Amino acid sequence: MDKIRIYPILEYILNEADTDDLAAIREALKRREKQQAFGGVNIQNVARQTGRSIEEQVGASVESIRDMIRNYAVQIIKGQAPEIGDEQLETLLESWIPDPGKKSRGGQSAGDIPQEALLTMIRQYIAYKTESMDPRELKSLVAEIGDWPQAYWSKFPVPVRRIITKYLNKEIDADMCWELINRSI
Repeated sequence: MDKIRIYPILEYILNEADTDDLAAIREALKRREKQQAFGGVNIQNVARQTGRSIEEQVGASVESIRDMIRNYAVQIIKGQAPEIGDEQLETLLESWIPDPGKKSRGGQSAGDIPQEALLTMIRQYIAYKTESMDPRELKSLVAEIGDWPQAYWSKFPVPVRRIITKYLNKEIDADMCWELINRSI
């Protein structure tokens, strides 16, 4: 025992500590006794280190799954639209499979989606909502994207959403809808 260090502590406990200090000391001693019961191993530190290790491993797994999905999306896009350029492909991938490490634009803007792709998405969404979509196209979208209507809707700029809503509510006709959409994007 290190007598030089322990005597001031004992002096404080015996002569200066108030009831709150004594309660804190008792709690510290209980914790220390529990550690001794486990062979002196600090269970909290072990748990913290294990938690960090698991978190790192899961993070690596999530990243590898994201990469796998991204590679699969590249194959699908190149198979369906071989004429798409690398820059457009990267833009689509970033909008559909964003990197969680990068800051998002909040999904309110379609500025990162090429106009041609955005118009295709709008056409598909309207066709789906008006039940005029080709069943093969619907099946393909569901297979490739899953809940694609929600994914598309979240990528549409707010003005486009308003125009589509007006069209679906029969407040404007198809010609007016497309005229307004073309003006807004």
